[in-house]
Amino acid sequence: MTRSTLVALAALLAVAGCDRLGQAVGGSEDQPAAATETPEQFIGTWAADCERPFVRFAEHEIQVFNDGQTYPISSVTYDGQSLVVGYQTGNGRIEETFAAQGEHLTLIGGVYDGVESPATERTPMQRCD
Repeated sequence: MTRSTLVALAALLAVAGCDRLGQAVGGSEDQPAAATETPEQFIGTWAADCERPFVRFAEHEIQVFNDGQTYPISSVTYDGQSLVVGYQTGNGRIEETFAAQGEHLTLIGGVYDGVESPATERTPMQRCD
């Protein structure tokens, strides 16, 4: 999985978020909620061009189309503006941050095996299914 793929994945998660996750697990706008289940509004396939899917979120896993792999999600937080998703790959721990803007997710950066990296391409993604 390339770094730009990972960064794009993080952006996808952030766009479609809402307050329901924070309310369900006791978080607030000031204090993000943590969980291991993808909020319902993010579940589905996301891409800038739906003919070329970027990522698919299920309740407890993430499928990254660029590397053709599916990974269990280890953490999810949403503060009303940013969605942060953590998961483990063969290359180490990944934590990606997505901006949630209406019906779009935009990968804004991530931490890849301890190395912070901003997204090189910040193309908004939409839900494809």
